[in-house]
Amino acid sequence: MRREIRAVSSDVGSLDLHLVTEFSGTHSLNHRGFHAGDVISVEVVSIDAFLEERGWPQIYLIKIDVEGSEVDVLTGMRRLLEHQKSLNVIIELCPAELVNAGRDPSELIHILVQSGFEVQHISDEDRLLPFKQDQIQATIDSLTTTGASINLFCNR
Repeated sequence: MRREIRAVSSDVGSLDLHLVTEFSGTHSLNHRGFHAGDVISVEVVSIDAFLEERGWPQIYLIKIDVEGSEVDVLTGMRRLLEHQKSLNVIIELCPAELVNAGRDPSELIHILVQSGFEVQHISDEDRLLPFKQDQIQATIDSLTTTGASINLFCNR
């Protein structure tokens, strides 16, 4: 195992990483006006490019919690989604962060469903609960109002 310092996005290159002084777990590639802090340039890589560099190893689980850049990460793993039929993804759904990144939160769910995933909500008790189509907008609205997030377990 080797450590690499790169951010994950939809493409390969460099982007500004907006640092949050209060909590390092919320640094983001998206400028979110409510967090003032330093900005540094970081190398970014897509999941597809990262896996290609390593000869396309078998992947069983990907965890995505990227402060509003979730759609970009999914876009950058298009080839993985097309070619690997069995895959598990745990992804954060935080509508407020997605909106701050200029994304419609329902776009995230749409990409997951269109990619063939069964989407389930990971409850606070670590149970998997169905995330039904007719619940999506109400859940997004509730999370947007409170500024909260949930984790989704997606498998196929």
